[in-house]
Amino acid sequence: MFGMSKIRVLSQDIISKIAAGEVVERPANVVKELLENSLDSGASEIRVSVSENKIVVSDNGEGMSKEDLRTCFLPHSTSKIYELSDLENIATLGFRGEALSSICAVSRVTISSRTKRDTYGSRITVTEGVLDKEAKLGMKVGTEVAVEDLYFNTPARKKFLKNEKTEFSCIQKTVSAIALAYPSVKFNFSHNGKTVFILSKCTKLGDRIREVLGDYFLANLIEIKLENRYFSASGFIGHPNISSLAKENQHLFVNSRPVENESISRGIRMAFGKLLDKRKFPALVINMQIAPSLVDPNVHPRKEKIAFWDEKFVEEVFTTETHNVLQKSNLTFVYDTGSEAGAALEMFLSLKDSVKAWDINIRSSSNEILQVDKTYLTCVVDQGLLLVDQHAAHESILFEEYLGGLKNSKNNSQIHVFIKPKIIDLKGAEIEDLDGFLALLTGLGIEAENFGGNSCRVLSVPKMLKDHNLNILLKELAEMGLTGMDTQTEKTIEFLACRSAVKAGDYLEPDERKRLIEKLLESNSYLTCPHGRPTKVLIPLSKLRDLFLR
Repeated sequence: MFGMSKIRVLSQDIISKIAAGEVVERPANVVKELLENSLDSGASEIRVSVSENKIVVSDNGEGMSKEDLRTCFLPHSTSKIYELSDLENIATLGFRGEALSSICAVSRVTISSRTKRDTYGSRITVTEGVLDKEAKLGMKVGTEVAVEDLYFNTPARKKFLKNEKTEFSCIQKTVSAIALAYPSVKFNFSHNGKTVFILSKCTKLGDRIREVLGDYFLANLIEIKLENRYFSASGFIGHPNISSLAKENQHLFVNSRPVENESISRGIRMAFGKLLDKRKFPALVINMQIAPSLVDPNVHPRKEKIAFWDEKFVEEVFTTETHNVLQKSNLTFVYDTGSEAGAALEMFLSLKDSVKAWDINIRSSSNEILQVDKTYLTCVVDQGLLLVDQHAAHESILFEEYLGGLKNSKNNSQIHVFIKPKIIDLKGAEIEDLDGFLALLTGLGIEAENFGGNSCRVLSVPKMLKDHNLNILLKELAEMGLTGMDTQTEKTIEFLACRSAVKAGDYLEPDERKRLIEKLLESNSYLTCPHGRPTKVLIPLSKLRDLFLR
């Protein structure tokens, strides 16, 4: 038994199939790699055709000679890099020489190509990475790659593919993403012989966005441009209207390469802050241009992720610039009749049930503010009909006031000193370290001291808290489990604002409604409540006309 080796060197055939599984995980990866080859060849028109068992990508790029055709499918054969130093300045989408060989290793591939120097084209057929046939043919300048029977020789991989509908959906997303990155290129995409879309050449990114993502998506975008000594970026960030629970609406391109990057995504999300629900992500379509030496696209098997020379710097730039753009933008939520089936009827019934016809004076001032279901306020503005969530609006206003009050808590004019200190019994709050808890309260501008046992004596509070029931307030703050004001102050202010705001179901007098609306419209800081819910929604006059079929 001794001397018998268990470790063996794998055959080249097994190695190629394992490598193919890393690069070509599903049909959409085949389409992506072939599209990248077409774009690297300088193509201005690309045609993609897919069916149940076949993928064809053709282009009008520079093409390949007969000699290049004979080597293009071999492992690690590439025209993109020649020396190790070339990896530091990658300016093309492809560069490893892995993709085509990986595809050929697990399918039957036919490649036809012609350069402008040739009078005719050449065609090769490759099966399992081995050249089968060669032929001449008449064709235009460019290249066509037909991939058939994907994974026919690797059933273990094939069984993990999803159904045809799911795989087609992934292919469509891939083609759409690349089309967004290259608006100047014409794309023709078909499925089972039927045209899915034809995208004409565009000079403006907005025109391509309209073609791929639709008018509603485009209408809810905000232009962003930034430039510094290291990189530039241009494109759009999405209005909170089109935020989503996943990142499917985030389209990021670095040097026109569709990629994911957590630093940019996180930086933009941080800029939105409370404008979005904590669970949601903003939409974006951004193309970043950067020197190839400052970015590494070689960190992922399928080149879907990249790394920057300084991730923190990139994140901070996008946070700052996005924040500046948002500060200048109108981010009021806009109701769209097509965004939710039945919404128009539901809104009508809500108004109908809450406001009786004979209670409305049609000759009253257009500035009259109605309360609907003791939860929503509605009034006429120049742009249409404004709907306000009274709790979310008041909560947002109080949050900003409490935050401002906390920042000014060292200003004696903002402090309320009790003539007779308030004795608060914290029994039942389960405070392990009373002195530590009181120290944390100091960070909120609440001056209190240990009064023995589970009691404390409150000497002063910020003026904004002077009318609160301190007994309830301090107990609930204790139950929040405060561990440090650096991480908990904002959470505490959210709690205070939520507890203090008018509630859904509270009746508001006409003058209270007016004050709330006026305060809400004073600042763009009041667009959402601290939890990310919109405080106000605008129904434009055009949408009102749509509701009544005008």
